[in-house]
Amino acid sequence: MSCLGNKTVTLEQSQKIDRLSAASQVLLIIFFFFLMAWVLPSRYDLSANLRFFASVSIITALFSVTIFSHLSYEETFVDLGFGKENFWQAIGILTLPVFLLSFIVITVGINLGTVHIKSKMIWQFLGIPFWALVQQYLLQSIINKRLQVVFGKGWLSISLTAIIFALVHLPNPALTIATLVVGFLWAYSFQKAQNLYAIAISHGILSTLFANFTPKWLLPNMVVGYNYLIKIGWITANY
Repeated sequence: MSCLGNKTVTLEQSQKIDRLSAASQVLLIIFFFFLMAWVLPSRYDLSANLRFFASVSIITALFSVTIFSHLSYEETFVDLGFGKENFWQAIGILTLPVFLLSFIVITVGINLGTVHIKSKMIWQFLGIPFWALVQQYLLQSIINKRLQVVFGKGWLSISLTAIIFALVHLPNPALTIATLVVGFLWAYSFQKAQNLYAIAISHGILSTLFANFTPKWLLPNMVVGYNYLIKIGWITANY
């Protein structure tokens, strides 16, 4: 009995360490974003070269953490959502919600007179999914998966993933609310069918429509962090 008891304690300790490690990785990702979005743009004393090297250093540290994380969990590209597996299942989950959200954005834009088809939209439809893939990799393959280690699969880890996604879009109010809504959808889709490509495509569609059809008084720009305050004139950039 004592052996079994010791084995149980060891297992519990191992699970606690695993959860602590997973939570630490999530916090590190958020910390790196905070440095890039808030701290670095606010440092007026940095030269352009130093600012560039600081950005590269932060990004390098960020992806070093993600690589170490994947190696420690022995995750494959398929585990991370980069395979062809689950693509059509994910498309099936996303199609109706994306259609409804797109319909809402377009309808609101038509009623407010802000629907203007521009040539740049074509390039955005084609280009945004690539940037979306990077975002969704960090959000789903790291944050969502590690929150599942801490809290398990289900609405708690899904909700926290969505909330984190929304928080990193502060202080842009319209963008924060929008990313909270779609954050739930994408986190849910990833837990049901791990495929980043389907999510990135839907991300590209919704981002393009939202950026082009939302009135400027509601969504003046797609900028987040300290630079948003500069864009709207609350803070003057001194560099």
